[in-house]
Amino acid sequence: MPMPLPCWSSVNPLYQNLPGYFNDFDVNTGTEDISIREHNANNATGRFLGTSGEWTSLGSSSDTGYAFLANTSYVGVFSITRTGADSLELFSSLSLATGALLHSHTETDESDTANNFGMLGFWVNSNTFGSTTADDPDNGLTFTNVLIERTVIPVPGAAVLLLGALSSLGFMRRRRIS
Repeated sequence: MPMPLPCWSSVNPLYQNLPGYFNDFDVNTGTEDISIREHNANNATGRFLGTSGEWTSLGSSSDTGYAFLANTSYVGVFSITRTGADSLELFSSLSLATGALLHSHTETDESDTANNFGMLGFWVNSNTFGSTTADDPDNGLTFTNVLIERTVIPVPGAAVLLLGALSSLGFMRRRRIS
């Protein structure tokens, strides 16, 4: 069943001024295999994955020559790690379902998007997959087992405050016993 028309060919208000990132897997014989792109919040076009034209490239990897094959399962990973108050590391990889790594790429971002993003996506930069008009059947990509994980890493200062509070409570209790 094709996706509704607003997803690829017309303005969709859900995506207007919404910052985010996507990783771009090349299935052509292009010059890059993985690119990582940023959607700037001030972009009012509002087309998510209908075109990469409104997405700013943060960088591309070298061409390693992998190819998508019919009836083959792949694992795409998009990992975002905070590296500073205003910076992120964005990592993307593509592997066969058997675990064999096909390619990976890492970029960093220190823009305003690093502190406020509302969408993440995977993109295949070819007309090989996906419908191009509302009347054409979808011809290929199915995402299954989508998993979003969030790992909270404690701030070192918070641990110091907790230890200080526990020490104070212990000291106060000791004074009452004395």
